[in-house]
Amino acid sequence: VVSMVASSMETKALMDANTAYCERHKVFQMFEGLMSRLVIERPDDPIGFLIGELQADRKPRVILGSFDTEVLAAQAEALRSAKGLVIVDANQVLSTIVASSVGDEAKAHLDKGEPIPDLLLVQALTQRLLSDECAQRGWVLLNFPQTLEQAQHLLAMGNLPTLVVHLDVPLEQTLARVTLRRYDPDDPTGAVAFHLERNPPSDPAVLARLKQRPEDSEGAVRAQVARGTGGGP
Repeated sequence: VVSMVASSMETKALMDANTAYCERHKVFQMFEGLMSRLVIERPDDPIGFLIGELQADRKPRVILGSFDTEVLAAQAEALRSAKGLVIVDANQVLSTIVASSVGDEAKAHLDKGEPIPDLLLVQALTQRLLSDECAQRGWVLLNFPQTLEQAQHLLAMGNLPTLVVHLDVPLEQTLARVTLRRYDPDDPTGAVAFHLERNPPSDPAVLARLKQRPEDSEGAVRAQVARGTGGGP
């Protein structure tokens, strides 16, 4: 009985050591990533493909999300400064999608007043994510995907992230940051942004004419957070 107990303790110690090793070196995540890329790419030579993946000098590919766009932008900039990653903003890609290879199809939908289908948006994003700049430096994709369908399209096109992070910011902190933002309607460039607490204008006349963007209202912010957390339509 004593020998059986000792053997059981040795087995448990070995299992604990193996688990600690795998966690320390992120072995589970590595194999999960390899299997995901294998299923997505479906190479004719899976062994050769896996060897190539292990030998490749792959740069970080990060999906970063947050309802607080200021916190999101600050963290993305920190990643760019520390790791040299290219910041890819889905909204910016959307604004230039007409000039991309899927531009004609996208324009046809826009001309009809229809939203651009997720597939076209992801195709345009993929062109950016697979660019030489992103391949050489790695990328951080902001607030995308936002739906399961977008995520499926993203993975199907080979955009497998190495890390996915959602920055959870307390709602009251987000409200204080966003709802006090203002813009000057007399500034045609919109280049100067104001915050009623952090950087209010020194000119009383400018302060008096400041406006709040609809998306910065408390109701809009609460609705966006509710949608993202499953608490709203």
